Amino acid sequence: MSKRCLAIAGVTAVLASGLVAKCIGPVMAAPATSHAEEQSVHAPALRIGDVVRLRSGGPLMTVNKVAGDQATCFWSTDEGNVLTGSFAIAELTAPITLPGVDPR
Repeated sequence: MSKRCLAIAGVTAVLASGLVAKCIGPVMAAPATSHAEEQSVHAPALRIGDVVRLRSGGPLMTVNKVAGDQATCFWSTDEGNVLTGSFAIAELTAPITLPGVDPR
């Protein structure tokens, strides 16, 4: 049966006739990598003073310390409180370049 005939006959007819295996053939895929492995490959290089954000969103934060695969950051809340937290570097965006301040 040609591809055009299969398209016209519809999925129901193809499934009912058992031609799916003949038309599609075996499906092969590479082994899946874990999400953690994928993130570690793409982890940004961070330095103290870099401005980052969690990949999932949130406030802009300043990197205060980098140790191994962890970065300690601080940020301020809308109420003016300064908070700190330690995050896996793979969870952070690459350093963000903020626009310069116009001296005028």
